[in-house]
Amino acid sequence: MHGAEDVTFEEAAIRLGKAADLDLRYVFISLEDFFQNLIDKGVTKAAALGYTEIYRSMHLPREVEGERSPRTTTSTTIELWGKNVLRPNLGSI
Repeated sequence: MHGAEDVTFEEAAIRLGKAADLDLRYVFISLEDFFQNLIDKGVTKAAALGYTEIYRSMHLPREVEGERSPRTTTSTTIELWGKNVLRPNLGSI
C-alpha cells in the first residue's frame, strides 16, 4: 500500500505535527539503544529482537514494492490522517 505521496520520516513527523497541532520531530536512535529501550520496558528478548529487525529494515535504502496504481495508493494525505485520525485519538496531550 502506498500513501498519497512518498515522504521521509522527518517530513512525516513535521507534517503530522502541524496537522495534529503537536510539536513532533523524528529522532533516529541506534539499533542498540532501540533494543535496550524495549528490554528496559519489559519486552521479551525474542520480541525485542524482532522489533529491532523491523526498525532496522525500515531504515535501509530500498525500492518501494509495486507500482502506484489506484488500487495500491490511498488518497489520504498525512495531513488529513493527522487531523482526522491521530489528533482525535490522542486525547488531551
